Amino acid sequence: MLFFTCTGDGASTKNRGMTDAAIKDLFDIVDQNKDGKISIAEAIARGFKEDRVKTLFAKYDADNDGQLNLQEAIALVRGENLSL
Repeated sequence: MLFFTCTGDGASTKNRGMTDAAIKDLFDIVDQNKDGKISIAEAIARGFKEDRVKTLFAKYDADNDGQLNLQEAIALVRGENLSL
């Protein structure tokens, strides 16, 4: 899974070329309760490192609700800035 394996502050070069559909497929796998958002607990439950998840949520959770929606996840994977 590519969501939380980015290095540095942005996505790796290979992540930037992913289509929205491919990112949504990954998003749907991590979104275990199918509420349309990924929580920190869901990401950690999928095996991602807690400190990395928290760092990326702090950067990409643009609406500060403690979860990532699809738009925020797309920005994360592509290493883009997201403004609401």
